[in-house]
Amino acid sequence: MQKQLEALKGISDPEKWDKFFEKFAPGNSLTLKDQSYARYIGYLDILNKIRKFDIDTYNLAHKGTPYYLMAWIQGDMWNFHKAMLFLSMAIEEDRRKDKENFKNNPAYKLLTLQSDSGTVTRLYEKLKEPVEELLKRFENNTDISLGGVYVDYWKNIVEKTTTTWNDKNVSLIITLAYWLSQYTEYSVISRLCINTGSSANLLQSHLREGSLIFESFCRVLFPDINNIGDAFNNKMTRTFGEDFLPKDANIQTDFFDKTNNASSMKDIAKFVSGNPNTSGMVTSFWVSYALRNLTSHDITDGIDDDEYTKYFNFLSTAIFRLIYEIVK
Repeated sequence: MQKQLEALKGISDPEKWDKFFEKFAPGNSLTLKDQSYARYIGYLDILNKIRKFDIDTYNLAHKGTPYYLMAWIQGDMWNFHKAMLFLSMAIEEDRRKDKENFKNNPAYKLLTLQSDSGTVTRLYEKLKEPVEELLKRFENNTDISLGGVYVDYWKNIVEKTTTTWNDKNVSLIITLAYWLSQYTEYSVISRLCINTGSSANLLQSHLREGSLIFESFCRVLFPDINNIGDAFNNKMTRTFGEDFLPKDANIQTDFFDKTNNASSMKDIAKFVSGNPNTSGMVTSFWVSYALRNLTSHDITDGIDDDEYTKYFNFLSTAIFRLIYEIVK
């Protein structure tokens, strides 16, 4: 390997680096998951060796292919946080190589669910499944039609959110993709785990991430707000219609005060069960806002076995309703 590294010193040529990684990297199996952890460690080892050999050469080298393979391998291990991290790194490497045409490469096509490029089918399906399920559920919850082809709508979400390609927008869409992709596994965990301790922390951390995504999309839709409360006070009714709030409702006493007074998951559950006539959309927004406040200060409160899925549904409905307004 040392001889090949010497020959590549100071070179960024993607084709030459692809040949290097073909020769020395472990790759992945097309047909089945096979030694995923060992393959991942193999890629880390090779990248570290390049970096130790010469940091400038490491920075110059095109690493889109190994990052893409590492995303695939992490998907095989059901580690979607790292999978999306390496996928975003692969996209950035492709963009560094060619800002005009990077969207034609496999990594971006995977993020937008337009193609598995004939290789990363397992990761593609793991991303596609929750996106389709949750967009369909959103249609059922809101009576809003997204046009039927959910992967095309997802591509629209990605492209509209990242119209201005910068770290903030790309991070938001990558975080959304990661958060959605965890749903299938966490919904199973929520039914199996005991409702205390580390299980509560894991599930509430995931809900908290969703509440932060909700707040971030509020800021995309309403870029002039100082905080999420401004969106509720001044923007929501105007944007979503006069029926956004129940008739004769007072946004301060019926929503903000109750949100600020929610000190446990039981308080949130009590609000939901105690307001059966409140529209599902209003409840989704309220729960998302309440979770944002509550889980930012305490993620140790217990969650009943059916509550994680219920709250996730509220969060995803509120997030997709904001997104629908952004991309329409």
